[in-house]
Amino acid sequence: MTGERAALSVLVLAGGEGRRLGGRKDGLPFGDRTLLLRALDFAARLSDDVLLAPGRWPAPAGLPASVRLVADDARVQGPLAGLLAGLAAARHDACLLLPCDMPFARADVAQRLAALATGPTLVAGLRGPGGREPFHAVWRRDSRPLLEALAAQGERSLQAALDALQERGALALLPGSELAHLDPELACLVNVNTAADLAAARAQAARPGA
Repeated sequence: MTGERAALSVLVLAGGEGRRLGGRKDGLPFGDRTLLLRALDFAARLSDDVLLAPGRWPAPAGLPASVRLVADDARVQGPLAGLLAGLAAARHDACLLLPCDMPFARADVAQRLAALATGPTLVAGLRGPGGREPFHAVWRRDSRPLLEALAAQGERSLQAALDALQERGALALLPGSELAHLDPELACLVNVNTAADLAAARAQAARPGA
């Protein structure tokens, strides 16, 4: 990425349980770094406002000084808790939601989504092979009232949040097919949930030019 950093906050989620990987994901080696440090390095190149939501885990040592820690909203469970806390702390109106287990995030895709997240659109995300993607998506701070209302009803699903946003005409979805020139394999949506996922992602990262 070249030029100035985007007017976009980045919230890195690192509170996942990682049960299928035997424990927390953020410290898993990935190339010459960990999954978390890879995500934070990407975030710092994209944005001047990087937030980390470690969930119930203690923050790892050696974090860049510019990273701001946010504690999950105690009233909520799951990724919605980290998202609410991150949006409350974000310095920019728009915030890229990035779990630490998505090692192929792309600045050009994030910036395209940010350009869609204006006016009545409160969230801009991708529609991939598996449907709507709440992660590697841009969430605006003005989505907080809707998210808080859902949380007050006991909701914890980001897909439920996308349902509510779509009903209100506040969700923009970019078809993955429109990224063929940027990311033909939609690698930006790859996430690591299992040992097999991790092995495949490491192999993909080791390819020439990856």
